[in-house]
Amino acid sequence: MGCEFVANKMTGKKGTLFTAQYVSLFNEYQASLKKDSYMIDDPVKRAERWIEERKAYEALVPKGQYFDSQMRNPGTMTVTEIAKDYGMTATKLNRLLHEFGVQFKQGKHWVLYHKYDSKGYTQYEAFAYNDNKGVHNNLKWTQRGRKFIYDTLKEHGILPVLEQPELLPEVNAVD
Repeated sequence: MGCEFVANKMTGKKGTLFTAQYVSLFNEYQASLKKDSYMIDDPVKRAERWIEERKAYEALVPKGQYFDSQMRNPGTMTVTEIAKDYGMTATKLNRLLHEFGVQFKQGKHWVLYHKYDSKGYTQYEAFAYNDNKGVHNNLKWTQRGRKFIYDTLKEHGILPVLEQPELLPEVNAVD
């Protein structure tokens, strides 16, 4: 209402341009509201749109449930297990994480850079050698860390095998 008030007070070329732009944006806004199924007057078109929305929702539910279950999973994963999701070796994934500024090598072990220390991405698990050579710590990734790796790699155009476009099934468009 404030915009309408201002538009009605403006005169000349600026007033006309402002009013035209305001009316255009308002009409676009109203049209966008009609995209929601509950705003469609024609009952057949409304039902068709509802079916489309329902299918889209049903496709997302399993992904959401999987994500929720994985983020609550207290288990950890080795870099090898995560690398397999991407069709690569642990060596390659470790190198990429180093390239992207996530970790560095200290002796024989990978260590996160300081800015990632307190994010809950990793845990160290003690590993005892069978031949009495002692114990060392293995870096393992939490589910939060796995999600972080996913986001980091995706930023660089690297997707897990299951999300690579050439491997996705073709989807038929709904008429």
